[in-house]
Formats: sequence, structure tokens, C-alpha cells
Amino acid sequence: MIALLVAALPMSSSSAGPVVIKKYMNLTPSQTELLRLPKFCWHTFTASHRGAGYNIPKQSCGPGMNHYCPGLLRKLRADDPLRKKSDRIQLYKQALADVNYTLRWMKDYPSCFIRKHALTTQAQIKGSLQFLRMSPR
Repeated sequence: MIALLVAALPMSSSSAGPVVIKKYMNLTPSQTELLRLPKFCWHTFTASHRGAGYNIPKQSCGPGMNHYCPGLLRKLRADDPLRKKSDRIQLYKQALADVNYTLRWMKDYPSCFIRKHALTTQAQIKGSLQFLRMSPR
């Protein structure tokens, strides 16, 4: 199954070589995690996916967009029910801080194409945090 997912990741947009995953903000996604992130996040974690569709342009959404994809990766990891509860809560808190940072910088860009995505993500994280804090384990 994982091999199929990895095979689904397109080759580099600028060359015929393999996708090289890079570290950003002390985060390095696995290939499976990268595939689970929106396409507009691929530029953040790869050296090869550049250009339209692979990024969040600052001129469209503001200068604080560099925190959104790391926040999504942290949320993705926090969603894993096999992680310890305390680790999940910490990851959700970090993800929420990243999303809130992004939304603050986005306020002057009402037509930003990820606004709805970011607001939905923010609500999901808040709900997950509330649920985890109430659960006994």
C-alpha cells in the first residue's frame, strides 16, 4: 500500500529525478506524510516541487504563510491515535499556534485561496484538543 502511495507522488516538477524531501522548521515528513498534505505544501518540504500549485504565494495570502504547512504536518502527526496523549496534545498546540499565526498574517488578504482551509483546520484542531483534554487516556 505504501509503495502505491509513494508511486503516486509526482516526479520533480523541474526535472525527471526523484523527489527529495527536505527538513523545514525542524520537521521532515515521511513520503506518506507528504502525500497526505495538500499539494500547496509540497514546496515547503521538497527541493523539487516549485511553481504554481505547489506553494502559497505571499502576494496572494500574506507573508506569514511559511507556518501553515508545518502546522498541517504537526496536526497530521497529532491525529495519530497510537501516539501518547501528552504528545498529541503538544503537537496540536504547536499546530494551532502555526495556524493562528498564518490566519493573523492573512487578515489583510481576504481573497486568499487557503482561508477556508485554514479556518477549517483551526476548528478541527480546537475540537481535537478539547476532546483529548476531556478523555481519560
